[in-house]
Amino acid sequence: MFSNANYRAKMVRALAQALDGEAAHLRKYYWLGKGAAFSGGILVGIALFASFQGGRPSVVWLVAAGTLGGLLIGLSIYFNSSVKQWPVLKRFINVQAVQEAVRQDEL
Repeated sequence: MFSNANYRAKMVRALAQALDGEAAHLRKYYWLGKGAAFSGGILVGIALFASFQGGRPSVVWLVAAGTLGGLLIGLSIYFNSSVKQWPVLKRFINVQAVQEAVRQDEL
């Protein structure tokens, strides 16, 4: 799907941007996590209320809403844990090596 050189260059640039604009990077992931949690919770709630509702709801829509809600909640866990892990990971990143790799990929 991706060539190794292009993927490496994208990852190095993304890491350099995260190191340069740390506050903006953390804020973006924080709000992505909160938005995904809220949206996922709404969808799971809709699926649960629809399943307990009288009558015959469409099973396909219940499964689709529940699955999408669960995926969004999983993404929120990923985003929120990445925000919490960043201060620990940042201590082990060689900033000069990342900046040098960005310069080499730009040539």
